[in-house]
Amino acid sequence: GTLILGILEPCRFSIDRPSLEIKAKLSLISRAGAWMEVVTGAMGALLSKLGNLLKEEYKLHRNLREEITFLKSELESMEAALLKVSEAPIDQPPDRQVKIWARDV
Repeated sequence: GTLILGILEPCRFSIDRPSLEIKAKLSLISRAGAWMEVVTGAMGALLSKLGNLLKEEYKLHRNLREEITFLKSELESMEAALLKVSEAPIDQPPDRQVKIWARDV
């Protein structure tokens, strides 16, 4: 904004024959516009890639959360089985459920 306003300071010129100063200023404005197109185009591509990365990261975290919940459940089941086995009297043979849990753990 400020750069372009500074470039377009009032000056005297003929509509039929623009001065070299006006031509130079218009050329500078044109180059600034071209750079802005490059920058905004790059930002668009960058934002798109960043959005895709964030989506993938979210999926990874969501899947990880599901896996952690599953593992927690498995560990709780193992703990319950081990507690039951440890509480069983030594002189009694383990029941079928305890045998299955011991095999699986």
